[in-house]
Amino acid sequence: MFEEVWEYRKIHLNKQTVILSHYFTPTYESQHRGGIMLYGHSHNTVVAGTEERVKQLYHENNIPCKAYNVGCMYFGYTPATLDEIIAYWKSNGR
Repeated sequence: MFEEVWEYRKIHLNKQTVILSHYFTPTYESQHRGGIMLYGHSHNTVVAGTEERVKQLYHENNIPCKAYNVGCMYFGYTPATLDEIIAYWKSNGR
């Protein structure tokens, strides 16, 4: 059903580096150059809460970390655009 399956993939979307990862990685390629990471795996669990706390620590210490959990439950089990993902997390305190 799939042409490829990747654990980690770098793409460029509108001149933006976007890292696609199954797992949250607080340090990722292009992080200090405005890169974005989209990840899943943890869904809406205690682990996801811990990831949010790690990201908060990064922000408090002026370390860039534009990493967004794209678990399907956050978006009504439907596909979401990059802009929708970012807007969702900004409206929810991230």
